[in-house]
Amino acid sequence: MLTYEDIQNDLIVTINDNVLNELERVSLESYPNETGGFLVGKYLSNTQALVECLVHPTGKKCGPCSFERSTKGMKDIWDNLYDSGLIYLGEWHTHPNGSCNYSNTDLEAMRSIVSSEYVHIAHPLLLIASPNKYKIQNINVYYCDSNQLVKLICKNGTCRA
Repeated sequence: MLTYEDIQNDLIVTINDNVLNELERVSLESYPNETGGFLVGKYLSNTQALVECLVHPTGKKCGPCSFERSTKGMKDIWDNLYDSGLIYLGEWHTHPNGSCNYSNTDLEAMRSIVSSEYVHIAHPLLLIASPNKYKIQNINVYYCDSNQLVKLICKNGTCRA
């Protein structure tokens, strides 16, 4: 389990081990291409989120330096998740052999999500993992606040899967 926090805003994000295992499995299967999807879980309080699973998009385009996902055909999946008490928390994707820092494309995508009429979350999360061909080397987690991405600090010391 990994825990990230923003002390100034009293925000804590915890990622379950099953999510980390799935993240590594999917990342290595897709290597050397980027891949990604949705972060799903629940808020335990106004300031504490628990990431319980990854949801894979029904359609995606993956390349060594790009990832595009589709939301087409996802309605039934989201309905089932909501019925089981889980909600959309944000996005995740990989930067193979690269940095876990977000790009301008990532920032613009998150801004678009915040302004979407279909997303009902004020501060969506963004998880970026950096795999090589053997393992995930590092994971950064951000949240969108006032059209900026704020990096959360890993409480566990090292945020490697």
